[in-house]
Amino acid sequence: FMVIEFPQGKVGGDGFSHLLSLVDSGQILVLDLEFVTKSAAGDVTIVEADSLGVADGVDLSGFVGASSHLIDEDDVTDAGALIEAGSTAAILVYEVLTVLPMIAAWERSGARLAATGGIEFDDLDAAITAAEKKDA
Repeated sequence: FMVIEFPQGKVGGDGFSHLLSLVDSGQILVLDLEFVTKSAAGDVTIVEADSLGVADGVDLSGFVGASSHLIDEDDVTDAGALIEAGSTAAILVYEVLTVLPMIAAWERSGARLAATGGIEFDDLDAAITAAEKKDA
């Protein structure tokens, strides 16, 4: 999953164009998508995509109905804690489909997928920085 913050509620459409391209090309599957806003008082509210209008030429109303309700109140609260007051955020739950043929091939040969997971960006950045310092 990912939470994308749009400061001051200025939603940019270019990333959503890329998202649609990834979906159309079969590289990812969107499992859930919710938009939230955070008021000056700190209240976090789910908003419909069509209330966000057109962002950089991308009509966000096309994302109405993309919610499958995998994102629950706790997820919304957690996302709200990550963003600044006055911001809008997209909470995106997705599956990367490009690795599925590779996993299927391994499973056909008797392998078993034992675990999957993600790496937090800050952790990855810190590890790369540490490796670069070590190599320097």
